[in-house]
Amino acid sequence: MSRLLLSFLAAFWAVCSVTSLIGPETNSVVMSNSFYSVISFCGIAFLIYHSFSWGKWRENPTEETAGPFSRRRRHKKRILAGTAGFLFSLCIVLGTDLRTNGDIIYTAENVIKKLLQATGLTFPVSALLLAAMFYLPKAGRWLARSSFATKPEGCPWLQGKRLFFLSWAVIFLCWVPGFLAYYPGIFSYDVPRQVVQAVEHTYSTHHPLIHTLYLNGSMRLGLALTGTYAPGVAFYTVTQMGILSACFAFFCSVTGRKLSAVFRVLAIGFFSLNPIIHLMALSATKDTLFAGFMLVCAALLWDMAGDPQLFFSKKKNGVLMIVSAALMMLFRNNGMYAFLVMAAVLLLLLKDFRKPALIILLGALFLYQGSNRLLITACDASPGSIAEMFSIPLQQIARTLQYEPDTVTDEERNTFYEIIPEQAAGQYYDHLADLVKSDFNEEAFKHAPAKYIRLWLSLGKRHPGCYLNAFLATTLGYWYPDDTSHAYIYAAERHGYLMTQHMGEIINIGDTIIVEKHSFLPWLENLYEEMATWNKHQNVPVVSMLFSPGLHCWLLLFTAGLCLFQKEKRRLLIPLALPFGLWLTLLLSPTVLMRYVFPITLFQPLLLFIWTDEDRKAGS
Repeated sequence: MSRLLLSFLAAFWAVCSVTSLIGPETNSVVMSNSFYSVISFCGIAFLIYHSFSWGKWRENPTEETAGPFSRRRRHKKRILAGTAGFLFSLCIVLGTDLRTNGDIIYTAENVIKKLLQATGLTFPVSALLLAAMFYLPKAGRWLARSSFATKPEGCPWLQGKRLFFLSWAVIFLCWVPGFLAYYPGIFSYDVPRQVVQAVEHTYSTHHPLIHTLYLNGSMRLGLALTGTYAPGVAFYTVTQMGILSACFAFFCSVTGRKLSAVFRVLAIGFFSLNPIIHLMALSATKDTLFAGFMLVCAALLWDMAGDPQLFFSKKKNGVLMIVSAALMMLFRNNGMYAFLVMAAVLLLLLKDFRKPALIILLGALFLYQGSNRLLITACDASPGSIAEMFSIPLQQIARTLQYEPDTVTDEERNTFYEIIPEQAAGQYYDHLADLVKSDFNEEAFKHAPAKYIRLWLSLGKRHPGCYLNAFLATTLGYWYPDDTSHAYIYAAERHGYLMTQHMGEIINIGDTIIVEKHSFLPWLENLYEEMATWNKHQNVPVVSMLFSPGLHCWLLLFTAGLCLFQKEKRRLLIPLALPFGLWLTLLLSPTVLMRYVFPITLFQPLLLFIWTDEDRKAGS
């Protein structure tokens, strides 16, 4: 009876929290004075009621040592679910307030209100996490008992090298219709600027040199063979598709060695049929190949975590690890920071194998640094702007000038205008730092950096709430699943959830590049554009969340928490450290774009393996 009463009280609290969040945003009683609230109340009460018993069941009835969970283990699961549920709920509450009002007011009354709302949401979210911890392993064991999963001889085409080549062929062929729809490819994002660098021979390390040279070489090849650039663009797109699909096939083959055939098929299907992956495979942005090499590195780390002794006994594993990690860092400048986070976690968790691990890590760093220095020297490349690393601080000062103008002295204002012109500072936009930092005076900053750092600290000391809001607003899509601003950052044609505008013409000094676009499957292109440009997926309940950058980030964080709390899974933090390190760098980035989160999106099969206890077969 007490459990039922607690379930009703928690469900009522949760519904009240949801109503208080939705009401101001819709300016109506669409939830509070509606039968929807009754349905929600009953569903949440049912969920919470049954969550009391989840975790008491035997963990694996097929094992001889199976038995009821220990009290300590049950408490660990509940602590994890409660902690993660509260943090997630708090982000929902703060994100909703920021999206609705454009600002979070940090008064005692409002803070208490937000904490109460977050606590109410914590009940259903924690119950869902407990349900996932109970039912997903159960579903994994059920799939593992199926004849298709347990009889390897029945599906030899899903083993060894056959699995790699089959995965490679299936994934690549599934992308071909998209290539025909967007022929010769999608040259968007920073690609036009990189092409200009190559044409004018004014290289900069702001963009990865290896990627810029790859673009330039492909286009020059097309020009030399056919007299036009379009075949060169097509060559780049097809070769990128081949490399990326090979990376995914490698992931499927490495993880598939110790996974049920069902999960191998699921992984292949994810990479073959996901529309986000389709368009990113066609997009020439540097993030595409960076994501592929990160996944290869993660697959090797998964193998290493499962059986370190076997992994280090094979020299080819070390070579593959060094090469894939170096390529990952070469194709994205912030890849090095993700690598360093992973290295720290690896050395911490593999205490008995630190020497061979350190050799591989140092080998990857030396290969990366040596290759990068060689490219810089060969291209005579200039250093990239340091404005990128100051995106958040510049946003914080600009927001303070806009939201608290009366508290900023003329001296402070003029000091800021020395590095950011007044016009640029006045263009402050919550979700995009490029408008402010585009005219950053790097020379002035380097002349007296302490002066501007003191300005930032002084204003932050007086306006901590404004600084926090600037950070939260700029990074909203990385921690708030309901964010839609990432799909409307740039108000231009084909600039939606993903950029699919085509590089038709780039005019430079003494050179004009013209690439003609021709769609062989216009109906398929229009179908892709419904998602990429018009964001129609946001109108479909539940499905819309599959496209949410914030939810992908939270799934990663939930899984990392699960591995941290469960000792037998703790080594799996090693492969997860790569996307986690990337996520940390994204919190300092100038905006939220799906292409930035694309590498994290690719880890969803690995997260599923962990939640379904498939990782146990990897020896962890």
